Amino acid sequence: MISGLFSCIGCLFTFASFILNLFTVIGQLSNKTFINRLYFAQASQQTTGQNVNLGLWNYCMSNSQGVQSCSHPTPGFDWTTAPGINQALPSVHLSQGLFLGAFILFIIGLCFSFLLWVAGMPLCCVPRRSVGASMSTFIFITFLVMLTALIMELVFILRGNYLLNQADPTWTGHAGNSLWMTIGSVISLLIAFFCYGGSCCCVGKKAAVGAAGAGAAVGAKKKRGLFGRRTKVDPSDDKNADLEDAAAAGGAGAGGGRSPYNLNQSVYQSVKQHQSPQMGQQQQPYQANDGGGHYSPVVSSQGFEHQPRNDMNSPHLSGRQQGYQTPILQQSDANAGGGYN
Repeated sequence: MISGLFSCIGCLFTFASFILNLFTVIGQLSNKTFINRLYFAQASQQTTGQNVNLGLWNYCMSNSQGVQSCSHPTPGFDWTTAPGINQALPSVHLSQGLFLGAFILFIIGLCFSFLLWVAGMPLCCVPRRSVGASMSTFIFITFLVMLTALIMELVFILRGNYLLNQADPTWTGHAGNSLWMTIGSVISLLIAFFCYGGSCCCVGKKAAVGAAGAGAAVGAKKKRGLFGRRTKVDPSDDKNADLEDAAAAGGAGAGGGRSPYNLNQSVYQSVKQHQSPQMGQQQQPYQANDGGGHYSPVVSSQGFEHQPRNDMNSPHLSGRQQGYQTPILQQSDANAGGGYN
């Protein structure tokens, strides 16, 4: 709750910074009633009553009645080339790159503040520390950009006013509206940085524990079926097949040299066979061979058919009947005793 509140406040101050930067950048782009009053500095000539308004793009000439004309917009306008100032300071020329650099910094700050405001609106409802840390980092970078641009503009205004007054005492200068809007933009970014940092710190252990509990609940839901019962094992599942193969391999290793016949024989010894009278006339009771011959089961279409392994000198070869069939396993009777009939 507190994290979302801090994020919303940070997004609001980011929007305020964007609006202030926007008005700063579009200052004096046209000779309109509101836009022509947005400038960084104003140099006034006391004898003539003329004012020179200096902005990012151009200069405008004004008097007590208002703005009269504006020059053609040029990115990174050099203030020392304005009429009247170039005559008072013929030997003072600041580098054109400084004004152009300040102009670029304002454009970068405007773009960053807009993108951060757009990205911050949907992220206000995401209580994650990574979101707060990322937003605070990008806002701090934008704050540094705008702070650098503000310092450059302050140097231009203060240094230019001092040099102009020293060259001609009839000239005076003061800061304009754009400078105060830039200061407001920088302060808004600083507040937004602290707000997003607070949202990052306010995400306590409850959110982390809640996320871990949600993950554990999902894992438990996968293990249990409907109404809390355990899910049935699917024989066709690849994981179950792998487990069965591993168990079969382990059983084969533990059994040593035990033959498959002994395992089948134990099954025959534990289940009682029920035979019909007709079948009893054709079949004889199944007896295990105690002699030297060993039987091995052979799978056929009619069931298990036991054949002797030792084809030579086996007493079962001579005594085997023509109509002998392998007994068929049926459901055992719980009340009757175990055995074979």
